[in-house]
Amino acid sequence: GEVDIGLGFNIPATPGIRSLGSFDIPIGIVLPPGHRLISDGPINLGDVVQERLLLAQQGTSLRDVINLALARLDVSVEPVLESNASEMLKKLVKCGAGLTMLNPLDVVTECRAGELVLRPIAEPHARHQPMKLFARARAPLDAATSLFVEYLLAELAGLVQELQDKGHIAPDRSAGA
Repeated sequence: GEVDIGLGFNIPATPGIRSLGSFDIPIGIVLPPGHRLISDGPINLGDVVQERLLLAQQGTSLRDVINLALARLDVSVEPVLESNASEMLKKLVKCGAGLTMLNPLDVVTECRAGELVLRPIAEPHARHQPMKLFARARAPLDAATSLFVEYLLAELAGLVQELQDKGHIAPDRSAGA
């Protein structure tokens, strides 16, 4: 089978694929409501590594971004659990088992419901995941797919704006189509 469009993180430049839109999405600290590290501003990563960490599994693109953020610290970080399932990481954070690092799109529903809190990582440790909407370069999109792409880009731009308004994404760090 063939695919007309795709959406993903850390998509490399690939012959035969064209970008329809891109967004620079930062990872952040996911905490349960009421956690002592919650503040109005970014969280210092040095404080986070003193907590029980539940992290994305080694070898995933998210963990690569997390490792880049942690590399600037002069400490060894050993998570209590690694998983390739963000849903499991979120459930464990809700239960108070520890903290995790995800991008805001992974937790927007839980944050809206007040079940989790996402705070940005303080500079200079902040890291981002580029998110790209892409299509085959040689094939034009049909009318229905083009309308869906327009809708999807507008929804993503609105979501990024909401995250900017809440302080999870700095306005100059995100670029739309």
